[in-house]
Amino acid sequence: MNKKKIYWNIVKALGIISIVAGHCCAKLVKFVYFYHLALFFFVGGALYNESKYGNDPYLNFSSKIKNNWLKFVMFSFFFSLIHNFLLKNGMIVGTQLFGIKEIVTSCVYSFIFICDELMAGALWFVPTFILSSTIFGMIIYFSNKIFDYLKYNKKIKNYFILISTVFCGLIGIYLVTRQVSLLYHFQICFLVMPFFTFGYFFKNFAENIKNKINIFLFVISMITLIYIYFKIDFFVDLSFNKITNLYLFYPISFAGIYICLYLSGLISKLKFANVFFDKIGNYSYEIMGMHFLIFKIIDFVFAKINGISESNIYGAFPYAFSKLSLVYVILGTLVPVGLFMFFDNVRTKIINKIPLKN
Repeated sequence: MNKKKIYWNIVKALGIISIVAGHCCAKLVKFVYFYHLALFFFVGGALYNESKYGNDPYLNFSSKIKNNWLKFVMFSFFFSLIHNFLLKNGMIVGTQLFGIKEIVTSCVYSFIFICDELMAGALWFVPTFILSSTIFGMIIYFSNKIFDYLKYNKKIKNYFILISTVFCGLIGIYLVTRQVSLLYHFQICFLVMPFFTFGYFFKNFAENIKNKINIFLFVISMITLIYIYFKIDFFVDLSFNKITNLYLFYPISFAGIYICLYLSGLISKLKFANVFFDKIGNYSYEIMGMHFLIFKIIDFVFAKINGISESNIYGAFPYAFSKLSLVYVILGTLVPVGLFMFFDNVRTKIINKIPLKN
């Protein structure tokens, strides 16, 4: 097995578990929102394939579209088609029945990464990630061009990357502080550029990643986040342009990322746990797309078992019963993994049965 790939899948697993927990555990919302999305942007920078895309930013953009578009469309189609079923059974409230026109419109919009379905709410992140990754790819491209032109010192390239990153971060801060909301949350693409760059340098300058993460800084990071959680009014929600203290945003996000990197190193050493988290990280997209629906299925079943008939109770979004938080996290994570592992196995068997032609 590729140990580095497993390590980064474990990092993604901690990120997606944090996202699921942040959507259903009231006591954890503030804590996991410190870092959970920043972690995925960091991983995007760490896994950026410079040898493949460093001199071809268009290929980087097209590959991101290719890897994300079909899944986005399939999830959007699925949720648009079951919209009426969910509404009639009280699993969603505050909306209207779809006619053919509304269903077709919703499906067509998904082709350009737009989906307003509640169940697909977490997918807002997908086009934002694609665009921010594209901006980062352009930074690397121009830094390579400058380095090739000057043929002087590799430090020039790194300086250009850092300066460009700071410039993008300042643009993001300016837009967010003025509550500018652009299509695909484009303002966030600039704000998160430091996470891409940090991941890029971390991956390129840390030959043995796990040995670069030590318990001393982990403890300091954890204490810092716990202190901020209890003592300071600081909250982050990038989907709503909400950052209550921009001075704390980057330091706290980096501290949360560091915690996840340290925990990933520990998990990667555990024989069975690393396989388990590797699968979760590998299906992080599917978990992101499906976990809201899993929440509502749990609510519906729980309500029927307990004789709760008021749809305005069990139809509350994103979840209805706070005492089921642990159930939401476990099933919201594991059900999509199991479901899509089954689909992948079926697809593999079908493909293997197709005779190969020269």
